[in-house]
Amino acid sequence: MKKILSIMLVISLLIGQGAVSNASTNLNAFDDNLLVKDVSKLSGKEIKRLQGLGFTLEDIDQMNIEEYKLQEGLYGEVIGKQKKWFEVDAKNNKVKEVSEKIAKDNIKKWKEEKELQNIEFSTLNDTISDSEQTSWMSVTTYVTKYVDSSGDYTGQYRFKHDFEWLTTPYFALRDVVGISYSDAFTYNQNSEFFKYTYDRYSVFGNYQDTKNVTSNSATQKSTAGIAFEYDLFATDSIYQVRNNRGYMYFNTTLANNNFTTGNVFGHYAHTEVGIGSLGISLATGQMNISGATKVSNMDDTGISFSTR
Repeated sequence: MKKILSIMLVISLLIGQGAVSNASTNLNAFDDNLLVKDVSKLSGKEIKRLQGLGFTLEDIDQMNIEEYKLQEGLYGEVIGKQKKWFEVDAKNNKVKEVSEKIAKDNIKKWKEEKELQNIEFSTLNDTISDSEQTSWMSVTTYVTKYVDSSGDYTGQYRFKHDFEWLTTPYFALRDVVGISYSDAFTYNQNSEFFKYTYDRYSVFGNYQDTKNVTSNSATQKSTAGIAFEYDLFATDSIYQVRNNRGYMYFNTTLANNNFTTGNVFGHYAHTEVGIGSLGISLATGQMNISGATKVSNMDDTGISFSTR
């Protein structure tokens, strides 16, 4: 009898583990702020499904239960992607698009200089070198076409825009990330999501933890786009902040079948000197910021695609 009970217990535990590993409704038993990876081992098939929605492997690795639940029952295919790299010159208030190779070479040089100086963050003074006032970042825009579980097109799309500061930004105030689109699409109400992720380090350079700031309410909406304003941190409590990155996304529906093509644009604005609250205006292919005396605008990404 004891042997039978032991076998039944093992089976019960395996079933329970299987439910969690498949990220089933058992996730409701956990705090929504926990990372999925801490309570679940996603299958390769599930990871592929999430990638089809525009998530990178890093996105999936850092996804919490709350956001994961938003993806339940969704299937898609990435039909468009564009990535750009930038040099942000704070001294001269200039932004220059560069190649991936140039960006990576300069990032490597920047990190080597930091190691030699044994510092990670600059202070504002006249002795700082030009390289100290230059930052590097990348942005990536994705277009996902939604399909049903049978693979048939649903007429809906997800637009996603990622940002990543590849070195520490010289200024850390308030930044704005946005997406605009052509009139071929209508925004799906309350579908937007924003996430800002950063790592915290001690003053001695030791990794402490990773923090996330999320929002499902856009700062600005128009008939042509959506934008989120957020605080870009240099410090958090007693910790230094590094590796600033994040993304935003929302869903749209094809306005009518007469549209055979669509256009999506990704925007990012980095404020350097503020004078008050920011004003944000959006139109197809452009985002304008007011309320800051110095703004570095990254060149927009742009994707054109067929809706057939």
